[in-house]
Amino acid sequence: MKLSPKWKEMVDYIGLTDADTALLHSRTAEFDRIADAVTDELYRRILARPELKAIIERHSTVGRLKMTQRQYFMSTCTREIDDAYISRRMQIGRVHARIGLTTGWYLGTYMIYLDLAIRHLKQVCPDDWMDVTLSLSKTFNLDSQIVLEVYQEEEKAKIDRLAEERGGMLRVITSSVQELSAMMNELSRSSRAVAENAREAAHAQERTGGSIRALETEVHEVVEIGSVMRELSDRTHLLGLNAAIEAARAGEYGRGFSIVAGEVRKLAASSKESLDTVHRKLDHIRQTIRTAVEMAEQSSARAMRQAEIAEELSAYVQMIERVAKELESLKDQAAAATI
Repeated sequence: MKLSPKWKEMVDYIGLTDADTALLHSRTAEFDRIADAVTDELYRRILARPELKAIIERHSTVGRLKMTQRQYFMSTCTREIDDAYISRRMQIGRVHARIGLTTGWYLGTYMIYLDLAIRHLKQVCPDDWMDVTLSLSKTFNLDSQIVLEVYQEEEKAKIDRLAEERGGMLRVITSSVQELSAMMNELSRSSRAVAENAREAAHAQERTGGSIRALETEVHEVVEIGSVMRELSDRTHLLGLNAAIEAARAGEYGRGFSIVAGEVRKLAASSKESLDTVHRKLDHIRQTIRTAVEMAEQSSARAMRQAEIAEELSAYVQMIERVAKELESLKDQAAAATI
């Protein structure tokens, strides 16, 4: 047998020899006589299992599979077991692995196969059916070992693909979490700065409003002083008028006093006009101050609301940061599980 060291060791361990392959090859005609019966009975057993029947219906037909199975049965009579033989068996194993046939069903089928073959070999090889059966069982044993190796390779390849896919997902998650963390840190700093500025603006508006209200009080006091001065002006004007009347009664003696009384009346009239102008200006200033106070209060309220919104945003950012940390933890756990 021309085999690689690995499979040569396996063949020697099983006990499959050139004498076994020679014996099987010498019974090729007998195998051909029972091949159809063995194959038909094998598929009656297989189709009785809903799981196996479903696999067949998804991927092939019973007729095609019987033909393939007959060829396999006859190939057990080959004279030469070499690396090409191993490769053909491995290809058969790959096909069965990829269509979803589990090792349990596959290896179980070998046992059924051997049982059916023994029944028919007793009839066609009555003299040496036990020797033929032993050689056939060794061949089946080798084939099953090849299939197990193929299944292991397929499972390993599947696990490697899943690990690679998971690794790619972990890399994407890692990158996303890092970007999210950076964005959240920046957003958190910005929101805190906005909240602080808004609070400072609100406090400044409150201080401005307080100053304006104090100014309004001062203006009100000035208006009251102006009212007193206007009253004094009115009295001065009345006194000047009375003085002019008395000067007129005094005649020539009261001429000088009449001039002084006229000047007093002029001064009183001028003072009254000035006080009226000041009063109008003060009314305008007071109205302007009231408007400024209202605007300051509105600005303060808006600033406070802005501060509240910024604080809410900061709380939302902190929540997202916690989620990002949880994602990072899950990523680490997934990475550890992969290892």
